[in-house]
Amino acid sequence: MQGRTIDKRLKFGDLLEEKLNATEDDVIELASLLKVNKYTIATVESVTGGGIARKLVEIPGCSDYFLGGFVAYHPRMKIQYARVTPKTISDYGLISAPVTEEMANGLRKMTSADITIASNGIAGPKNDAFSADQSGTIFLSWNIRDKIIKTKRFKLEGGRNEVIDKAVFVALSMCLNYVKNDLRKDD
Repeated sequence: MQGRTIDKRLKFGDLLEEKLNATEDDVIELASLLKVNKYTIATVESVTGGGIARKLVEIPGCSDYFLGGFVAYHPRMKIQYARVTPKTISDYGLISAPVTEEMANGLRKMTSADITIASNGIAGPKNDAFSADQSGTIFLSWNIRDKIIKTKRFKLEGGRNEVIDKAVFVALSMCLNYVKNDLRKDD
């Protein structure tokens, strides 16, 4: 962000666009940190449909750290494989921060991965279940060795595939930041 004047107002979209341009490097850096520190990672994805896992496996040598991932689109899959409780879905709704966090935490318990990433949301367009203003609502959750557990809500703009691509990039870029923070804490 160097080179910006202090009086220029920054918008989330501008920051996201900057981050998206740097994401390929972020994935390579994340892969390197995972490999060097002998961390393993697994994904459970709904809205991103395997896109996060896809980006991870594009890096040669990923079998050293990537345990695998699965797409849990239907509520039954979230309950059975991501260990989301039906009560959480009933209390908060299928597309919610608590469900997404349970997905990440459930996968961590199931796989013993050092890092898990979960995605959930509404890519759009509107349908019988969701309105147009809900399109682009994304929840991402990260569990880094049970020491850093974060769940964030994003409102991403664009068509369905653009929202999905942005969610994948945000998931991996934020994961890189959380891993760096975890490593700093260990020093």
